[in-house]
Amino acid sequence: VDGQQLNFASNVVADTDGTIYFSESSRRYPLDDYMGDILEHSGTGRLYRISPGEHPEILVDGLEFANGIVLAPDRSHILIAETAAYRIARHHLTGPRAGITDHLVQNLPGCPDNMGLGSDGRIWVALVSPRNRLLDMLLPLPGVLRRIVRAVPPALQPKPARTTWAQAYDFDGSLVHDLQRPSDEYAMVTGAAEMDGRLYLGSLSESAIAVVELPR
Repeated sequence: VDGQQLNFASNVVADTDGTIYFSESSRRYPLDDYMGDILEHSGTGRLYRISPGEHPEILVDGLEFANGIVLAPDRSHILIAETAAYRIARHHLTGPRAGITDHLVQNLPGCPDNMGLGSDGRIWVALVSPRNRLLDMLLPLPGVLRRIVRAVPPALQPKPARTTWAQAYDFDGSLVHDLQRPSDEYAMVTGAAEMDGRLYLGSLSESAIAVVELPR
């Protein structure tokens, strides 16, 4: 993009006209060092668009670890999970606010990862971990001080808590479902996909798919 190789492409969604939207989590760190970006809070995530026959264009820059994306059914806006900022950004594609980026949800209780549009019309969000108190204390510090934490032995660095967690929101930003439980059997949920009353969960660390019957 603009002569630069993508470093950490993350999520993608396609529109019916062939337009593709995708996120890049970090321009400083690769996938196998994702915690480096989380700790540094680099703010180098981006949202891109590729229209049929066109070159990629940057729609949003400066995102805090851009991750899962959802295109609104009416194509009026697109949502992007900002994992390192505990929020879901909203970029307006049409209407009087076209080109403006604001937020659908802020101050989430955990780190949002992948997102998906369910058959129920809800935005399903995988929360990979609850917020970490030590990490929250580090985030306001200058980047150079946060980078020093990378030199600390891994055993002393912030770690994701083991939990199974997914939430669902409507397009007004209201919480509809909040499904969480501590779990020794399944943790680090990074993907949530709903279909016909069932929620399918994927994980960064587990070797299986978890299936949840949703409350009626």
